[in-house]
Formats: sequence, structure tokens, C-alpha cells
Amino acid sequence: YQFNKSYESNVIERNIFLTCSALEFQLSHNDVLNKKPIFKTKNSFTCKALSNKKRNIALVIGASWESKKYPLDKFIELINSNLNYNFLVLSGNTDEFNDAQYIASKSQSTAIEPSSIKNLISLISKVDLVIGNDTGPTHIAWAQNISSITLFGPTNERMICQTQKNLFIKSPSIVNINKIDKNDFSIKDIDVKEINKLMEQLL
Repeated sequence: YQFNKSYESNVIERNIFLTCSALEFQLSHNDVLNKKPIFKTKNSFTCKALSNKKRNIALVIGASWESKKYPLDKFIELINSNLNYNFLVLSGNTDEFNDAQYIASKSQSTAIEPSSIKNLISLISKVDLVIGNDTGPTHIAWAQNISSITLFGPTNERMICQTQKNLFIKSPSIVNINKIDKNDFSIKDIDVKEINKLMEQLL
């Protein structure tokens, strides 16, 4: 079986094109943009850190390699410049939880311990906005139709399907998707003010 879709094209649309071609059905771009939430969530899951008085923002601070991670101190700056929101700092393992606790110790935010993927999806589905690195939990926001801002350094926007509520900021570096430079730490050059502007747009 063969299909023709450039590797440089959008990852989500490329995978959808492959699936549609293999199973012989069609989906339009509008079908993708107007999808229902992909994962079902149980209302029984609760998180005490969620606020009923402030809008909730989840921060995804981890990633599969270091150069994809926005600096912790910039996450702290972001939180401290937006005290009218309730920030939840997500973590997927012990090291990330330690980083989340560091952020929480320097800001008005709550470090969330690692949990099951079901609980993670449920929590992300309950917040108003997700801000994070190019990694799984940030992409879950798109899957669940939750507003998001994805931060790109050594990778680029081909990893997401941009909508009116799912936006991104790319660092100044040029990405060769066929030869990813894992030593590209340009994500640190993304200004917190850029994130604040998109937050104002989405919230």
C-alpha cells in the first residue's frame, strides 16, 4: 500500500490522510477543525487545585529532550505576571514533579503530582488553557478542544493543527524537520510577553 503525502507536511493531517486512504473514506479539513473531543472523561475525577473563582491554566513543563523545554524561570515569570489566574504545573515523572515544585516555590501556582493518563486527560479537559512545550500533554488540549499555546524551539508548528483556540509560538531558529537539531535551545528566546499576548486573545 502506498500514499503520497510529504513528510514535511502537518503531522496530524498527514496521519489522517494515511488512515483515510487505507480505510477508503474521506475527512475534510473542516471535519478535523470541528471535531468533538477525542477522549471521553469521567466526571468523578476531581482535582482540589482547580479554582472556581479564577480561570485555570495548566503548564506543561516537560518534554522528551532538554532543548524542547521552555526555561523554568520563564514559566515563573509568566505566572508572576498573571496573578489573576490559577496556574497548575503538570508533571509526568519524579524529575518533572521536582521542577514543578521549584516553580511553585517561586510563584503562586500548584505543583501537580504525576498521575494516570486518564486523570491527566480529565484534568486537562477541565482547565481553560494549556501552555506548554511540544509534547503529549500539550497536544491533549487540542484533542479535547481546550485552548492551548504550544512553544516550539528545535521543532515547529507542523506538530499541531492550528485552530482559533490552539495557537503556537515558534522561536527564531530555522528547523530542518528531516534533521532535527537537538542542540537548538532557541526556545529560551521566546519572550514571556509573546505568551501574554496570546493569553489575552484566548481568555
